[in-house]
Amino acid sequence: MKKKYLTTGIFIGVFFLCAAAVCAAVRFLPLLRAAQTVRRVLSAESVEYDVHVTLNRNQFSERQEQFLQAVSWILETDESACLSWKVCGMISDGRGYAQIFCAGLDGPVTDVRFEKNDIWVNVKMIYEALQNNFTSAHPLLGHLLPDWKYSDYMSLEQMEEIFQIDIKGMFMPDMPKGASGQNTWGYIVMFSQMERKKMEDGGQQFSMEWNGYQTAVEIAKPGGAVEASDAQSDKTAHKPSIFIQGEDQGGGRIIASYRAEISAGLAREMAAPASVMTQDEIEQFMKLWEFVKGMQGEFGKER
Repeated sequence: MKKKYLTTGIFIGVFFLCAAAVCAAVRFLPLLRAAQTVRRVLSAESVEYDVHVTLNRNQFSERQEQFLQAVSWILETDESACLSWKVCGMISDGRGYAQIFCAGLDGPVTDVRFEKNDIWVNVKMIYEALQNNFTSAHPLLGHLLPDWKYSDYMSLEQMEEIFQIDIKGMFMPDMPKGASGQNTWGYIVMFSQMERKKMEDGGQQFSMEWNGYQTAVEIAKPGGAVEASDAQSDKTAHKPSIFIQGEDQGGGRIIASYRAEISAGLAREMAAPASVMTQDEIEQFMKLWEFVKGMQGEFGKER
């Protein structure tokens, strides 16, 4: 009889241990998979990114409002279109490259190169867009804007000084910090502290409140990718990717919302720009910009 009770007790104990192990696996395995995916992406030879940003005009300062109007005039587009931007590019071996697109326009507005704390903006592309648009709108006055005669790039700090605004703060979303450089267990701990739910495609979404934004991190189902289009190749659709989106909860931020796709890629050699403005060129460009602002005040009224 005692053996019977002992056997039954052992059986019940093993059953509950197995049940507990299954429950732990159900909870732990998605965390492990998510952690491994994030680590694979952030520790890859290169990181490819595609970021969409929507700006909140109600939070613009007077100078930012003037900048918006100037950009709208330069690009010959509605001011509302200049509230939605896309930045896509790659980071490899400490250096990065990005193209910047404005909603509703074909082709990039400009491109940016960066390494460590240095950022360079292709101002020539922006100026040539202004020159082409102005000449198309005013064929007889096209000669008023001289051809570009400076180096192609200037530093972001120089550009912010000329425009007297924080450009980086307008277009760089405040995404969760501290994720890069973690080991797998560190990512597991990070995700375990977030609210988790399963998405319709079988992927996982982890969400939290971050610095005023309701932030969600999405991990695609193994063998697939979130929002993968039919035009994507199998190789592209199956590469490890993570998706981060944020929504300003209080309406008090310049960046109202953002969505970023970050994917692992292969190493690619990238160089710093070879054509960067000297201080003498910056001083000459500042005079040109004062002239352009005068033209905006005169011809911008027609729009």
